[in-house]
Amino acid sequence: MLNGPVFAPYLSPGCGCAQCGGSLRTDVSEALGLSSPPGPNANLTSYVAALLPSGTPKWGTTTPGTAAVVTYSFMANAPSYSDADEQFGFAAMNDVQRAATVQALTAWANVAGITFVEVSDAGSGGFLRFGTNDQQGGSSGYAYYPGADAGGDVYIANDQPSNLSPTAGTYGFMTLLHEIGHALGLKHPGNYNAGGGGTEGPYLSAGEDSYQYTVMSYNDHPSLGENGRLTAPALYDIAAIQYLYGANTTANAGNDTYAFNSTTTAFSGSIWDTAGTDTIDVSGQVTATTISLVAGTFSSIGPNGSGGQAQNNLSIAFGVTIENAIGGSASDVITGNAADNVITGGLGDDTIDGGAGTDTAVFTGGRLNYVWNTAGSTITITGTDGRDTLTNIEILRFDDGSINLLAGNPVYRFYNTSAATHFYTSSESERNGIIETAPGFTYEGPSFAVLESAEASVWRFYSTTTASHFYTVSNDERDWIIANMPTYTFEGEAYKASLTATDGATPLYRFLNTQNGAHFFTASALEAELVEANVPHFNPEGIAYYVGAL
Repeated sequence: MLNGPVFAPYLSPGCGCAQCGGSLRTDVSEALGLSSPPGPNANLTSYVAALLPSGTPKWGTTTPGTAAVVTYSFMANAPSYSDADEQFGFAAMNDVQRAATVQALTAWANVAGITFVEVSDAGSGGFLRFGTNDQQGGSSGYAYYPGADAGGDVYIANDQPSNLSPTAGTYGFMTLLHEIGHALGLKHPGNYNAGGGGTEGPYLSAGEDSYQYTVMSYNDHPSLGENGRLTAPALYDIAAIQYLYGANTTANAGNDTYAFNSTTTAFSGSIWDTAGTDTIDVSGQVTATTISLVAGTFSSIGPNGSGGQAQNNLSIAFGVTIENAIGGSASDVITGNAADNVITGGLGDDTIDGGAGTDTAVFTGGRLNYVWNTAGSTITITGTDGRDTLTNIEILRFDDGSINLLAGNPVYRFYNTSAATHFYTSSESERNGIIETAPGFTYEGPSFAVLESAEASVWRFYSTTTASHFYTVSNDERDWIIANMPTYTFEGEAYKASLTATDGATPLYRFLNTQNGAHFFTASALEAELVEANVPHFNPEGIAYYVGAL
């Protein structure tokens, strides 16, 4: 809500917000019999400090970062210490409200070191007590910071229709999230309160004070407006609640896939994940998305609910590592992190930056369906999936094998369109020269990589009759060709390879083109099978030698 009564801050201020609007009871340290930690929170990150009231009230010990068991109960009647405003129109929560409350508590427990335990409301009830009352249109709810008596009490307005059935995704559910945030020790990030007045500083900047960053704000997400309401704590909420209670270190510990594939429903949120190999999947999206796997940053995925595209609607919480990403069918922008990312751009002309680590770009077709060029650390690859631009990608994975661009010395392959033969070189400068000056040679990219530790030399010959090259790793064959085949010009060592199958080595298959006397090589067993089965004038000559692992 954006209107409601104001309550001046005492030692232990209540929320008093548009979604809140509460009065005040007692100082938290006095109530718990504990010494108050120093305040204000000058040494914290600005976004955490902006969500913590002075004195840093919390449940359990006052030491920040320590976990707590927090009991809660549902009021049957207004407590004896409640005032006339709280008693006005009081009613116990209905079943839907109770279920939503448990769901909202679970959302906070999923990210923080808080264990919620339901208890009877008899006597003093739980640390957190939930009820409803008639707030006469002034607010949607209010709550009190941790403390004795009213400390931790949460009232939602039963005169607000949104609160009658506050299911996830509604404003009523977000009200519960917001009020529970106060009851756990978080404040507003801006200088506002229900009905006027303000909240103590420090504050978030105007660009950060919205639901994009925190459910404790009063301001809509700048891209979503009233759509895509939060269903769990946002980026800064997670950081602040973890400062108070520590992190939940077991949530989402498996290999999780976070799928965001609706093309009609807006959403916003933040991912908290603790272990496993995890994936953000937007393969169902048909419009361009931006995915960032960097913790503390935002991705832009799906619709905004108002006819446009959402911007900055998904974040990854600080300290979280998401390893993989799967793009949609449009032209996506995907940025990796310092982990070894596996990134599938999907269809469209995607822009992929793997960042640090050994990163893999995944393609749906076989290697022969793609052509790529390299300029510095950037690869432009065109094929079945579109035309993608890759930066800081070390491995190209196709459906018939992978090419490790870092393994040994890459061997580059060209197709001679006039002679229907293949040419290989491990020289980057020679590769670049051919690309620039020989239009009859189609560059097919790195074909394989030789082992750095191999001692066997690969010898190259030029056939003056077929204008093609021939390779052999056999010194005897090299010497025989030099002595007996004058039409083959010996060009020396091309690169090194392995004579036998060692760890990480892959066989290189050789074929003789009986029509022109040229040789064809491939490190793909599948390609070798296809050539042998479908190209009768290519005679298989077996394994020529072994090359670096692909």
